[in-house]
Amino acid sequence: MHLIDTLQGDEQSLPWAVARMLEAGCWECEDVTAWKRHWPSATLCGPMGLRVHVHHATTSAVAAVMMQGYFDLVFIDADHSYDAVKRDIADWWPLVSPGGIMAGHDFSFKDPGTRKAVVESFSSGEVFLDSDAVWWTLK
Repeated sequence: MHLIDTLQGDEQSLPWAVARMLEAGCWECEDVTAWKRHWPSATLCGPMGLRVHVHHATTSAVAAVMMQGYFDLVFIDADHSYDAVKRDIADWWPLVSPGGIMAGHDFSFKDPGTRKAVVESFSSGEVFLDSDAVWWTLK
């Protein structure tokens, strides 16, 4: 599993992110300072050998160094602007393995950029909509 974030958002959201990692069982430290110290190159271990690689970078920078067809699942939930979602789909789609899934969040009227980018990017294929504004498609 690879998590990517620039950490340029609201400082107050970091404890929330740590709490979610604790719930998922892939972070064993509640100290936010430790989280930030290890973030740039952390590899966290979780139950059943789960490895979580944390990248303090942009999604495009990480996609540029990943192997094509490597991921069974790519979930996009970053910048919700049209250009950013379109770029994320273009950058990450080649990295999805055949039969793999690309999914994302915020396919809603509240985020028209996300909706438009997804519809345009997958106009020749099926895009499925799920609860909580989640979208997904098979490669």
